[in-house]
Amino acid sequence: MSELPEKPLLEHVYELLETMRKILIVWVGVIASLLVLPAPHLLPSYTPLAFYFMNLTKRVMLSHDEHPITRQLSLTLGLNDSKVILISHGWFDSLTAAVIMSGLIAVTVSTPITLYYIYRFLEPGLYSHEKKIIKKVPIRG
Repeated sequence: MSELPEKPLLEHVYELLETMRKILIVWVGVIASLLVLPAPHLLPSYTPLAFYFMNLTKRVMLSHDEHPITRQLSLTLGLNDSKVILISHGWFDSLTAAVIMSGLIAVTVSTPITLYYIYRFLEPGLYSHEKKIIKKVPIRG
């Protein structure tokens, strides 16, 4: 197999910036989708997916007496009678929390795409035996 010709450093920097731009576009797209798309429920009101996930997180993480998984953890840590209340002082606080939650979900959900773009950037610099090692890594599910 013939080796690719060596590129100047500036061209590698441009490729890195292009890869980072693609990853950022994916993240912003997922964040925008979570802030705009409606949650899958039958209620007549409109609730964005970000707020749906915020309520789900609140229900699972903060209502630890009601959830079977976090209940045992709260008993172990001695939190069995404490109550946590989230306070929002204005509409901007809720929007900020929704954007942060959307960002966390975007990074988590788009990890396979991000890893793909990173691999595509690194692939030309790998030797053939290194590529074989990467492709032979078993995926455990």
